[in-house]
Amino acid sequence: MRTVSCHFPTQLAQTSLPLTSASLASLPPFCPVLSRIATVHKTGLGSSAAMITSLTGALLHHLGALTLPPLIPSSAPTSASTRSLTIVHNVAQFCHCLAQGKIGSGFDVSAAVHGTHVYRRFAPRVLEGLMPRAADPLAGGEIYKVVEPANVEWDGEVRPFALPPSFHLLLADIDAGSSTPKLVSQVLSWRAREPFEAKQLWARLDSSNTAVANAFTRLSGLAVSHAAEYAAVVAQCAKLVAPWHHVTVGDEERPILQALKELHHAFLTVRACMRELSTKANVPIEPEEQTRLLNACMAVPGVIMAGVPGAGGMDAIFCITLEEGARLAVEAAWSGWKEMSAGPLLARQSSGGLGVVDERSAEAVDVARAVRQR
Repeated sequence: MRTVSCHFPTQLAQTSLPLTSASLASLPPFCPVLSRIATVHKTGLGSSAAMITSLTGALLHHLGALTLPPLIPSSAPTSASTRSLTIVHNVAQFCHCLAQGKIGSGFDVSAAVHGTHVYRRFAPRVLEGLMPRAADPLAGGEIYKVVEPANVEWDGEVRPFALPPSFHLLLADIDAGSSTPKLVSQVLSWRAREPFEAKQLWARLDSSNTAVANAFTRLSGLAVSHAAEYAAVVAQCAKLVAPWHHVTVGDEERPILQALKELHHAFLTVRACMRELSTKANVPIEPEEQTRLLNACMAVPGVIMAGVPGAGGMDAIFCITLEEGARLAVEAAWSGWKEMSAGPLLARQSSGGLGVVDERSAEAVDVARAVRQR
């Protein structure tokens, strides 16, 4: 999913516009930040990884080292485009790890390359030996061997994924910001101190995340095999607050309602695991202030899940709604929230990944609109 970073309350205040997605969309592309970069809070949505990935792809494409596919492909991927994306992925992963000083999950770089997908990280050993030697002028050949697509040490997994029809992603910036490396280091310290307890919690979290992904996939399949029933059930649930205990459906529609309920329940379990991890590792992955805000979002009809993306903390929140109509109600809940700032972002779900776009095309205009908040 492509993401956009911070909202711009300063520009809106100057124009007397409310802090809504409609107001943000009215701002001109690439408008100035009107403050020092050091004072702009990050959102934790992978903008640094997206920047490194796009810069890596742009340079390699410009220098003729590879040929990237168009941003909106008109045909199935070719072996050349697949190889090109693999090179960008491997180089960008290396650069991002080097910049952060550690080998992280790599998901944000992978998402910037491949778009929305289910991800399993590559084994860290592929980069571990190279990291200490990266600054050596004689290490160029070694770097090439590591990032080459033929290197079987890159054993990560990317499986296609998309939100089911009528599902919509909403994002809000909390305008506070957290240090992801600090959060991660504290969690890893707790994990080292309590390995048995951590292993149990990790297993529950992994199982719940898998259940979420499986429910999404099942709903996508039902939307195709039972299109009319799917549309009817989603339309009915979109008017009510989850988990829809009192919704009645026929036999043909029951698997769809059951999948919606399972998705909702699985994600509540994910959140419970994250709060437990917050408490045990003494880190604000889902702080109590955000728990109250997320619960308020969940009380809006048509919201199937609300949570903290990425490493959590005070960076951002997300909601997934059934049908577009819930957006205004969610934004109203954000604007009326007094405990913390929750400003909408213009980011939307997208299955597309890295690609080339003609700066004069309509797609380029859309991209410019999408990044106007940077």
